[in-house]
Amino acid sequence: MLVKVFGKKDLDLHLTRIKECVKYPNLINVYELDGQEGVSNGIDSAILNALIKAKKGNFVDQLQLALVWNRADVAQREIFYGHVHWEKGELDNFVRYAIVHNLPEFLDLFIEKGVSMKDYLTDRELTVLYNKVSAKFGW
Repeated sequence: MLVKVFGKKDLDLHLTRIKECVKYPNLINVYELDGQEGVSNGIDSAILNALIKAKKGNFVDQLQLALVWNRADVAQREIFYGHVHWEKGELDNFVRYAIVHNLPEFLDLFIEKGVSMKDYLTDRELTVLYNKVSAKFGW
């Protein structure tokens, strides 16, 4: 089968690469493209879940990925599922990103996890947000 897929040229190289990959089964993800969700609804989720799985334990990196991919559902399920305690102010940069990029689902999630908008929206932070949004929209 390998010869059919890769050809005879560099077969040893490809076999070595496959063996290296199999050494790390925790980083291998299998996704059925013809599954129930289909390609259009599920491939982004499968890729994001694989990336988050690779960052297991690094909640900051996981949250950054979920924010950039705008997947509050994944953040809720994979990052904010109970055992992670966030110190006051630790989510501030994420809140700022969610505001600037208009991600209300994340703002709801952050508030649910204890972020106080009253404490967060200081005069200084409002100025920072205004400048970021102004720059983003060219005002």
